Amino acid sequence: MNTEPNYSPVKVKQRTIGLVVGILLVALVAIAGQVLPTATQAQESLEVSNSIDENSNADHLVTLPQTDSVADTQKHSLGLQDIFAIESRFEQFGTLFTLLASADQQSVQSLLNDSKTVEHHSFLHDVQSLILQRLTTHDPLTALKEANKFSGSQRNKLIRSVFQEWSLVNFEEAVSVASTLDERGKTAAVEGIVGTRDDLSRETLLEVARELDSEDTAIDLFVAASARQEITDPDTAWSSFLTEYGNNFDDMSTAQLQFFKSIAHSLLEKYGTDAIFKVNQMLEGYETATSILLDFLDLIAQEDPELSFELAISLSHENDRYIGGVRVLEWTETDPLAALDALVALEDYPDTELLVMGFNLSRPAERYARQILDRIRTYSQKTDPELVGNVVYALAQSSPESAATYLDLIEDDVRRLELSSNIARIWARRHIQGALDWVQRSAESANHQRTLQEIVLVEFTYQDSSQALQTALDLPLNESGIGIEETVIETMAEFDLSTAVSMLPKSRNSETKTQVGILLGNALIKNGQPEAAFNLVNRLPKAAKAKFIESITRTWALVDPSGMYANLEQLPSTEYTAQAAASLLLQGRWSNNVAFTQEEQIRLRSFMSDEDLTNLEEALDKTDAIRSVLP
Repeated sequence: MNTEPNYSPVKVKQRTIGLVVGILLVALVAIAGQVLPTATQAQESLEVSNSIDENSNADHLVTLPQTDSVADTQKHSLGLQDIFAIESRFEQFGTLFTLLASADQQSVQSLLNDSKTVEHHSFLHDVQSLILQRLTTHDPLTALKEANKFSGSQRNKLIRSVFQEWSLVNFEEAVSVASTLDERGKTAAVEGIVGTRDDLSRETLLEVARELDSEDTAIDLFVAASARQEITDPDTAWSSFLTEYGNNFDDMSTAQLQFFKSIAHSLLEKYGTDAIFKVNQMLEGYETATSILLDFLDLIAQEDPELSFELAISLSHENDRYIGGVRVLEWTETDPLAALDALVALEDYPDTELLVMGFNLSRPAERYARQILDRIRTYSQKTDPELVGNVVYALAQSSPESAATYLDLIEDDVRRLELSSNIARIWARRHIQGALDWVQRSAESANHQRTLQEIVLVEFTYQDSSQALQTALDLPLNESGIGIEETVIETMAEFDLSTAVSMLPKSRNSETKTQVGILLGNALIKNGQPEAAFNLVNRLPKAAKAKFIESITRTWALVDPSGMYANLEQLPSTEYTAQAAASLLLQGRWSNNVAFTQEEQIRLRSFMSDEDLTNLEEALDKTDAIRSVLP
């Protein structure tokens, strides 16, 4: 959209006050040059800078008129780079004001062009605003045209600067031209006009804002101005606010809500905590209530965090059930033990889980885990298990051996196993022997010893597989007669399958060897090595042969049915072929992704004996029955 105004350039008189300010600034700089050594040194520094850069800045220089302080020196020409080189921000702006006060339109335009070549300067945008304000006093339409060449928020800021100046030079003309801008341009213009012309009546400025479709912007500016003023009579301010803006807090702008908070704070200072209930009653049912009430509670917490918590609990009952949790979160940040004491002391509070959530979200356990757990030991009341568990888990990250000593605080068996598993895993990664000793001897781990041994051995296998296997062989068999070396070999198969296969003979009995052989055979199938998988059967007990073949053929039919079908005749025996054919037919009945033609099904059945076919039909009927009840 073309946002350039369709107006012919209009010559605008400079404001008398602008000239006076400019002259005064020049005079002040001159006086400072005579009286203050620092100003003289700054001037001499600029002379040296000009001498060095007189060729590089020749295209974008502004002539500084001579004053009494430089009457005996040559005329100085300064560019923006010279100004940016001054160390004092105050002197930077002072020098820029001096330049602009006496610069003609061409010189101001040169400065603006020069500013567009500067990158990443901390106050470049402010400099451009000042330059465009000065250009506005010469030719406001040109200044507006230049502002429109920028984009985004800087364009809006520069348009605002232009209309700040323009509304003082020629109010009617500024409003007329503003009406030709796009929506964002009008908003920026209103911000400039209303924010500057506070000498005009509110009605006049509102009328202008309405003409520019930006009444809400003007109202926000009025509200922001009111919020900046000291509130000496909060009751009157409260009444006036409700009269002027109503009490529909969910529809209020950010500026209006901020003003409301300012009034509410003044009420709090005047009436104490009684004020919070008055505000709460006013806010009942509004979504914005939480943020406003929490703002209150934060103020009270600065003096009395316990009182703030008690008020939050009361307000949670009446208004927002999350207020208590947020207050606990913020209190825990500064004093976690006091917050914990208050939380545990609550009786019959319906939303305890929200308070615990607030406590946990502040993550105090990362800093004070031992202190919190020691404090929990002293409570006669039952402490929330989720809270205790989170603190124990946090302690385990830095000190698993210390965390293990607090497991007795966890009453729930499932949660205790979860935490014990985490402790065992973290501990094993740091000190295998210490973790093993804890699992073997600790009363806290006795109920889940086998599970924890497996966790430690998995971590041990990653570090030293041969030593892990030897350690596993020294541990007793489980109730089923299976050795825990199965865990070591299974873990090894995940990253070194050939080494895992070489460990098979070390299985201590036939039950373990059968179990390990089946998992290795399936791993070989999944790894695309069916021949090696079938050869593995010769290393297993004879009694395990049928179970092994059934398992690996099912896996092969699942992961690669096409490859299995194509290689049926290459299997080492008819027994294997028959089992493979049955697995394929079962997989075809079970899965929608596997389908065999009538001819292919006939071929598969041809590999099977009558007994095999009878067993197959029974298995297919069971499959159909199961599928019929599935969603």
